[in-house]
Amino acid sequence: MSSYSEQDEADTSGQRIPPTPLSAADRARRLFNYRPAAVEHVEDGDIDGSVRRNAPHAPRPPRRELPRAERRRGRMCRIDGCENFIVNNGVCCRHGGSRMCSSEGCTLTAKSWGRCWNHGGARRCDVDGCSKRAKSKGRCWAHGGGTKCKHDGCRKVAVSRGLCWAHGGGRRCIYDGCARPGYERTHGFCDRHYESMQNVDYYEV
Repeated sequence: MSSYSEQDEADTSGQRIPPTPLSAADRARRLFNYRPAAVEHVEDGDIDGSVRRNAPHAPRPPRRELPRAERRRGRMCRIDGCENFIVNNGVCCRHGGSRMCSSEGCTLTAKSWGRCWNHGGARRCDVDGCSKRAKSKGRCWAHGGGTKCKHDGCRKVAVSRGLCWAHGGGRRCIYDGCARPGYERTHGFCDRHYESMQNVDYYEV
């Protein structure tokens, strides 16, 4: 390819003037058919109409670290007075935040695999011949699973919060003033109040 321009210039006397050599930039433009990209004109003060793609982003403000008590409060059930952790929809298992067993006709809460304990939704004890549910370490309470009560001198198994039933662990009956154990199979009531609630007739007020 010639390094001279294709158009020769002539002076007024008719004599031809030698072609002007092209610069390296001009030769590159012709060789690669280069065309400069169009630059959008931005009026002064028109900030919203211009977008600078390569402009550096402003640094994000440092994330505020929440206190431990505040983080715990954000994970607690939204029902007033309840200190249980959220399971689903902002509420705990006790207030309807858990899934129900997928077995037809069962109203118990699903533990794992979409089923309750009675329908195969829990792990069995690893000890041969034992059909009880495993609590921890693959074993039931009778075979060393679970943790011991943290109350001094107590050798019973802890039910919840590190305490056994006798020392305040476990779930209590949801009936006002009742301190008996509440069970999942009785929807949070003790056996006595669950039976009494079955005989109550409700009338629309």
